Amino acid sequence: MATPPGGGDATALLKTIADLRLKASAKLGCSADVACCFEAGRDGFWLHRLLTANGISAYILEPISILVNRRARRAKTDRLDAEGMLRVLVTWLAGDRQVCSMVRVPTPDEEDAKRPHRAREQLVHDKQRVENRIEALLFTQGIRGRPSLRSWERDIVKLRTGDGRALPCMMQAELNRLRRRLVLILELIHEMEAERAAELAKPRFVVQSLRISRLGYSSHFRFLLIDRHDKQKKVVSSFVDADRVVEFMKTADPATTECSDETKAALIEAERDAERDRDAADVFPSAG
Repeated sequence: MATPPGGGDATALLKTIADLRLKASAKLGCSADVACCFEAGRDGFWLHRLLTANGISAYILEPISILVNRRARRAKTDRLDAEGMLRVLVTWLAGDRQVCSMVRVPTPDEEDAKRPHRAREQLVHDKQRVENRIEALLFTQGIRGRPSLRSWERDIVKLRTGDGRALPCMMQAELNRLRRRLVLILELIHEMEAERAAELAKPRFVVQSLRISRLGYSSHFRFLLIDRHDKQKKVVSSFVDADRVVEFMKTADPATTECSDETKAALIEAERDAERDRDAADVFPSAG
């Protein structure tokens, strides 16, 4: 058996798969297809994209969806887990869609669009954790509630423990460190909210260009009207005629719809190509 490549070594992984494909093809006497699977986890989706980009069918299994015998005592090793996933994949490819669920792989843009929401969720979690830590420390001294962040320095020295003492020096130092951490987290949350507000303030719809082909001196574009506010960046409408895009933009509300810079350049190029085609038609009129 081939030695498995080290974690993250994409080149070695592809070479191993290529070697296994050659051996299988030689044994079968025909070209062998390769299918890979792995459980969804901390590696994300880069491995799936790498494999599919190199012509290898890849599947991501949802771990909790795999059917197992709950009564049986199961050994737990990497080898046994891999063999189990292989059996599940073979069954799934044979048509049994109840054996497990496959994860839908988002595009890189879809995955990146989720980043701000997840980052804000993590910051909110960190904020709650720091606030709880501050209250827990004060609780150990018989103090209920925490000082206001706005008047922290003045209020912290006035605090008295349940038995009438001032807060110990080391306790005050730890609370001050937690307070600075909390202020930083709040600033980051406000920063993300401002970025989100600025994004929502942009026109909701944007017309983007997609070059379909280039034949001779002429380019062919498709123009897409995209909803920025939709998580999947939904295509609301599409145009293949640059003139229709120009007419659409004349009637569209500038507050809700705009053209991307790439689209403006594409419209200029399409108009130039159309003018060149008209000149060519004048010089070389078609036979009647």
